[in-house]
Amino acid sequence: MIQRIQTLYLLIVTLLATICCFFPFAVVTPSPITFNTAGALHSAWLIPSAALGILIPAIAFGSIFLYKKRILQMRVNGFNMVLMIFQIIAYAVILVLVHRTAPEAEIKISWPCIVPLINLILTYLAIRGIGSDEALVRAADRLR
Repeated sequence: MIQRIQTLYLLIVTLLATICCFFPFAVVTPSPITFNTAGALHSAWLIPSAALGILIPAIAFGSIFLYKKRILQMRVNGFNMVLMIFQIIAYAVILVLVHRTAPEAEIKISWPCIVPLINLILTYLAIRGIGSDEALVRAADRLR
């Protein structure tokens, strides 16, 4: 079952999330006003964002090899979807905190900001594929 379509979905999630770790999700052009100590507040949000950036592709890649335990594979991918939602929330909180810290600064959102949303959709498609495989296996077991 490793050659199924959900394997490709999870592999794409792994590749996109890994590539996303090497690019900034937003670029802040400094303003004439310098950042004050409130700038340290938003740097605390970078640690969970970085941890999620490492954890999400690791879980997606590891779940590929759980193809013999489909129920567990679906649960692990469901947990990974929750982590992706947290990553989207962390990105939004970081952008809001940066905007509140320096409202005159120009924030340019780049393409890695949409990668968690794409990964969320691909993981959902993988869960659907795993569920259809599980239904197929159960139907074949009933026929025996």
